[in-house]
Amino acid sequence: MVHRRFRLLPPIRAAIAVFVALTCVAAVAAVGAIEQADPPVAAPGGWSKLGEPGFGAIVTSLSFSPTDSKKLLVGGEMNGVFYSSDNGVSVRPALGLRDYEVGEFTWHPTKPDEVWVGTMGGAYVSRDGGVTWSAARAGFPAPARWCYSAPVEKVLFDPTDATHLVAI
Repeated sequence: MVHRRFRLLPPIRAAIAVFVALTCVAAVAAVGAIEQADPPVAAPGGWSKLGEPGFGAIVTSLSFSPTDSKKLLVGGEMNGVFYSSDNGVSVRPALGLRDYEVGEFTWHPTKPDEVWVGTMGGAYVSRDGGVTWSAARAGFPAPARWCYSAPVEKVLFDPTDATHLVAI
């Protein structure tokens, strides 16, 4: 009985190898088809599906500046933060994030260019409308290697005192 069990392993290995090879070929073909497809065109006043950006991430948050409707921030599950200063016509990656899994944005109630975001590694603040970011980790555990040290979904301001922040 033991010998029969070992005789089945090579066919199983071969089947797994064929499955993996076919999966890889299908994935490469799908990426090629996506890259060659014409960009979608939305009906006037409608929405158009853009698809994912090409490397498996999803959008986790969108936020327009409350004082400048042309400023848009986009947060991603694996892409960090992107910003636009022209109503989303062009979008650029933001700088300074060490952690790229982004939660929600919170704009400062009285400082129009200050915005906060939660990440899996703590809170970050931008004082230039989302172009550059710096970690705001005072009171958080030290950054950890290969794991999340201070997951923050959103930073909130105390409505009675804007210097008092709450990370949730």
